[in-house]
Amino acid sequence: MTVRPLRILAVALALTGLGAAEAFAWGPETQRGITTLALQLLRRDYSDSFKTKEANYEADILRGMRDGVKVLKGTTPLNSTEEAIIAVGSEIQLLRAARQQAKGSYFAYRMGVLGALASDLVMPYGMAREGSALELRQKIERDIDGHYKGYGFSPNVRPLQYIRSSPKYYEEMRMFMDNSESIIKSDYASGVGYEGYLAQGGEKAFERAVEAVADAWFSVLREKGDVIDVPPSKPVLTWYFVGQLEHILTEKKSFYLARSMYKYFDKVNP
Repeated sequence: MTVRPLRILAVALALTGLGAAEAFAWGPETQRGITTLALQLLRRDYSDSFKTKEANYEADILRGMRDGVKVLKGTTPLNSTEEAIIAVGSEIQLLRAARQQAKGSYFAYRMGVLGALASDLVMPYGMAREGSALELRQKIERDIDGHYKGYGFSPNVRPLQYIRSSPKYYEEMRMFMDNSESIIKSDYASGVGYEGYLAQGGEKAFERAVEAVADAWFSVLREKGDVIDVPPSKPVLTWYFVGQLEHILTEKKSFYLARSMYKYFDKVNP
């Protein structure tokens, strides 16, 4: 099929307006640390993750982690914690399907986006997007960013987990979230701030974030799936490949590569 570059670019760039919303995640330094340690955990099972002899896609992962869930706005319901938890499972299934057809820069980027979503859910107030809760989240981000390098983390804590059910997975990962958020809110209101609960709890939240990201990536890459795996619909895959074309044309500025990747878009939506 003949590729219509201007039409494809117009459709792809329509998605970039979604990036205007604020990404909610950990602070930049902490996020980099989470990504680095999660990759270390993942590479115990997949030593060549996001690397080939010709390319290293770690920068794309970091970019996806940085951009965070704003990438999913407009295509994925994220209006509540419950919806965000379901979205983790949906993204895992989408990326499991997409990796069969195309790996590379955009796949790594979307794995970063998945990692951001997976880690936001275990950060105190990580899902806050407005008002006083958002202000508190921003204070927590800054304070943890200034302390995380002093955190200890053992890479041999436990084997990676395949996330069969994201609600069940996060039921355990978020077991103490309500109680901890209440204490943290009180600490900041009283002026104690980071030196209260977060002086110890921040490290535990960081550890959970590393594990959540590594588990999500492992769930995408594991060759054997599960009987309850639900393949993404054609419209969902279509928008994934539209996003891939947008990424290649605007980030990589490669029309040649876009032409080679167009076949995947054409396959799911001729």
